[in-house]
Amino acid sequence: MTETQGGLSIVLTTLPSQEDAQNIAETLVKERLVACASFLDGVFSAYFWKDNLEKALEVILWLKVPDKTLAAAKERLQALHPYEVPEILTLRTLDVNQAYLTWAIKETRQE
Repeated sequence: MTETQGGLSIVLTTLPSQEDAQNIAETLVKERLVACASFLDGVFSAYFWKDNLEKALEVILWLKVPDKTLAAAKERLQALHPYEVPEILTLRTLDVNQAYLTWAIKETRQE
């Protein structure tokens, strides 16, 4: 990746349903905040919530986000998310295929 282009991050979140994941994915792509969104259904999660052990099948949503739209994409994801305290993790990539990075930057908002 070049300094002039910036980089790419993967933003991960979990959601309660495939419908939620698809709606959020389509919204963020249509708004050109993320270049691509993918999800995996049927992921088992276990966690404490309000002192109770919760177990759920969730959907993991992966968002591929260029640097230029990262802050806006995370803010919008937070606003769209159905959970009271959503898991929103940003994973910085170390290396990105140059052609993919160029495409991702081109397909998202111009700042």
